[in-house]
Amino acid sequence: MSERQLAIGRSDPAIDGRRRSLGHALASRRKAAGMSARELGNLTGKARSTIATVETTGQLPPREFWSRCAALFGADLLVDYDALVIAAEPEHGTKLKYDRGCRCDVCRADNTRRHQEWQTSVVVQAVDVPHGLGGYRNYRCRCTICVQALRDCNASEKQKEAHRKYITTTGRERFRQRTAEAHARYQAETLERAFNYGKHWTGPELEMVLREDLTRKEIALALGRSLEAVKTARALARHDPRKRWLAGVAP
Repeated sequence: MSERQLAIGRSDPAIDGRRRSLGHALASRRKAAGMSARELGNLTGKARSTIATVETTGQLPPREFWSRCAALFGADLLVDYDALVIAAEPEHGTKLKYDRGCRCDVCRADNTRRHQEWQTSVVVQAVDVPHGLGGYRNYRCRCTICVQALRDCNASEKQKEAHRKYITTTGRERFRQRTAEAHARYQAETLERAFNYGKHWTGPELEMVLREDLTRKEIALALGRSLEAVKTARALARHDPRKRWLAGVAP
């Protein structure tokens, strides 16, 4: 059984008392050795707060921790820990044992018995059950009709989710494709009329680039620049204070 299962297992006063006793024994031996909680944490790989929690509340760290403590303060600490783990282990034929993964004959038989009792307790008259998905979910009916309705519903939901993912992915790809095609078309169109292609930008041109009431294509055609050149100039004019100053905009 894992240490987490031991920590959250049965609420047994006897087990809880043994946990706290083990933590108190660790605290007394640590203090007798003149060692602080921080020093013990450094030696065992735990934080000081973890050591304090173990000593006061009985929370149990993994077995490796107790092995290191046993090497420092005595082997009986590890012996007590192992005995506590065994004592906290649930008995065979209980729901807790089955839930923790035991599949022995005793636990399987107990689980079958409990399942049959549950089915008997939820049986209702057939005329009172609206068979279908509502009967399965609301009345806990497990007849063939209700079970098949649930399976059909799950299959339908999976198909809808797959369709939504396909539409979302395909829609994004189509949008990106159309955007790239339009950009290439506008770039070729403006490049043919770019009579200022390769020339230095002036202040009035940069000021026009920053206008939000015009599209990049309209600015490119008006200034005799290519679409890509306007795109780059706008980005620089927005983020570079010096070029924004050249455009007549306060940095």
